[in-house]
Order: sequence, then C-alpha cells, then structure tokens
Amino acid sequence: MFKFWSSLKFGSKLRSINRKLSTNNSNNLYPIRKIDLRICGQLYKELKLKHKLYRNSPNDGLSVNIEYADTYCEDRNNSKPVIVGLHGVPGSHEDFSQLIKYFDSKNYRVIVPNFPGFELTRETQSYWDSAEEKPQLVRDLLTAIGVKEVDALVCHSGGLSPGLY
Repeated sequence: MFKFWSSLKFGSKLRSINRKLSTNNSNNLYPIRKIDLRICGQLYKELKLKHKLYRNSPNDGLSVNIEYADTYCEDRNNSKPVIVGLHGVPGSHEDFSQLIKYFDSKNYRVIVPNFPGFELTRETQSYWDSAEEKPQLVRDLLTAIGVKEVDALVCHSGGLSPGLY
C-alpha cells in the first residue's frame, strides 16, 4: 500500500472533460479528465545540483496539463479501493481500457494517467522523461486529486520503472 502525505503542496486546477473518447473508448465507457498542475518542483531543485541537463528546469516545478482516466464519481460512494495503472512507451490510458471497465464494475476506483510525450521535452528543455520525473509526476497527480492511498499498482511495459521507483 502506498501512502501520499498531505504535507506535499502543489498548485492545481482540476476540470472534468466530458467528451467522446478516441477509438478504443468510443463508447465513452469511462471518464477522461484533465488537470493543470506543477510537477517535480523539489525534485528539479535537487537535480539541478547533480545534472547539467536540468539547468533550465524551473525551481517551482513545471506546469503541465495531464490527461487521465478516472472512474471517480461524485454521485457514488468513493471510499472504494484505488487501482493505479501506468502505461508503457508508447502508450496511454487506452492500454488499460478493459481493466478500467472491469474493475469499475466491481466498485474500484481506477486511475490511469497519460505520461507526457517527448514533445514536452522539446518545448520545455526541462522534462526529460527520467526515472525520477515519472514517479514524481504520478505522486503529484495523485496528491492533486486527493488520493492518499493506493491499493494496487498495475504497470505495463515501460510503466514498470516509475512503478518501482
């Protein structure tokens, strides 16, 4: 079981997106949300001291928009167990579509974030998709959406590295 401490502070603005989803989720079987948040703030301060690659990283973290699948529903009892899925590269929440549908029907909350692509690295010269950044992004996201405890972590392919970190 993973614990996420409420003492972590990150700016965020949550907004739900109700829209038709891409082909693997064309029946709109689970909700897709987006969140604007700052990631890796403290981590970048530490990495700047160790690696020249991070010299352009902002001290207060990088502002990103993360898309993620989340079966949370304000109209239901949300004290249910939480499963987090981490996809490989390339990949997205759609890699977990069957798992999301199945466990949602069994009364689990399933959260699967989409990791940023390399275009974020090109745009910012900050996010290098490193072994340290991906797990911090997941922790920052879970903190921002109020998840304090994860009951199960499911990793696919390249999602294993941030899952173990």
